[in-house]
Amino acid sequence: MKQAPLPDPTKRWIISGVLLYVVVIVAVGAGLLELYNASKSRLDEEMGARLKAVASTVAVMVDGDMVDLWGQDLLTGAESDLMRLNVNQAFHSTEVSEITVTLMDGTVLHSASKRLAPGEYNTYWSLDSHDVLEAKKGLATAGPLVPSGAGLQKSAHAPVFDAEGTVSAVVSVEAEADYFDALKTLSRGAFVTGAIVLAILTLIGTVLGRLLRDIMRTRARLAEQEKLASMGRMTAGIAHEIRNPLGIIRGAGELIAMRLEKAGLDAASADFITGEVDRLDRILTRYLAFGRGGGLNPEPLDFVALVRRTVRNMDSELTTTPATVTIHGEPHDVCIDDPAMQQVLLNLLLNARDVALEADDPALVLDLDYGVDSVTLSVKDHGAGLGGRDPEQLFAPFETTKEKGSGLGLAVVRQVAEDHGGSVHISDRADGPGAVATVVLPYAGPNQED
Repeated sequence: MKQAPLPDPTKRWIISGVLLYVVVIVAVGAGLLELYNASKSRLDEEMGARLKAVASTVAVMVDGDMVDLWGQDLLTGAESDLMRLNVNQAFHSTEVSEITVTLMDGTVLHSASKRLAPGEYNTYWSLDSHDVLEAKKGLATAGPLVPSGAGLQKSAHAPVFDAEGTVSAVVSVEAEADYFDALKTLSRGAFVTGAIVLAILTLIGTVLGRLLRDIMRTRARLAEQEKLASMGRMTAGIAHEIRNPLGIIRGAGELIAMRLEKAGLDAASADFITGEVDRLDRILTRYLAFGRGGGLNPEPLDFVALVRRTVRNMDSELTTTPATVTIHGEPHDVCIDDPAMQQVLLNLLLNARDVALEADDPALVLDLDYGVDSVTLSVKDHGAGLGGRDPEQLFAPFETTKEKGSGLGLAVVRQVAEDHGGSVHISDRADGPGAVATVVLPYAGPNQED
């Protein structure tokens, strides 16, 4: 029964992570905004209470029974000077911007800042008309923030009572909203806090992203191992059935060789049968061992001779097609496993041949480039190239675009190369259309010294 693929949680995790990130950012932003607004409201209330206290204190120092006489200039100089002195002392000691004493009809009796002249109408009352009305009714109130020049100011108003408890005048105290400096400091602190939170969340997101990537890689490896396990279960069941006819063919080849030798005839053809049977048996062994790695018997071999021999063995498959193979390279010994490397060459050439059959130019090119400590084998074709496909996906076991392909060819190529201590990769050709498969192998082979 085919096992259903595991659901891929990557997209769901990414969406959940992004949503969580947005929720945290919104929550932090909303919290900081609420802190700012609450602080602003609190400071506004505190300033209003302070101004009301100043206004109420000054109102007590003004004699409500004498304000009418003060307004009519009927007070003696000493009496009026005393009230002005009290107002001015409160003005300087509280560091407010203005204190005025105004009659009920709006006539200014005294302006501590001398912004208004005595007898002039208090035009600033219009900014706090509601609170002035409340003060005329006998209630001390603080008004809202109002524009004043380039900034804002706040006023408080307190009633002045006469001996009968009647409001005879209003004391108004004004001050610039200097607490905005504190709000600026608070806003800077909120900005820094928000930036720190963003940095921490970004760091957490980066760490979680790496963990997610590692999880997905582990998941991919587990899926690949499951494929290999499935292959092992499948091949283990048929290995015996394959090897039985191979043993019979080999025995027949040996018998033919013995009879040809007794007859004094050339037994090379019969020897070829046993040799190829042995090679097939080793290939079968390698497929059975695929995924476990190892199992090599490397020895110094002329690499170019091995390449030419493998190409000759493919003559029967190439002569029926327009594909041609050109080999560029000089003789050089490389420590490799002969049958394993033949398998690598066969897989790469067969893949290139299938591509070449669909290309305008069916020529295949094998280049051997000898470096300081490694040899590079390149198999090039003139096909359509990778077409935007992920090169790594081509090496995944059982991944194939061929109708009759097993999807193991390139996976085996990679394992053989890595078992030799080398590597393999596939890319688009830089010198024209087509793809190139590049195998890099060390001269000394795996776990050996030069």
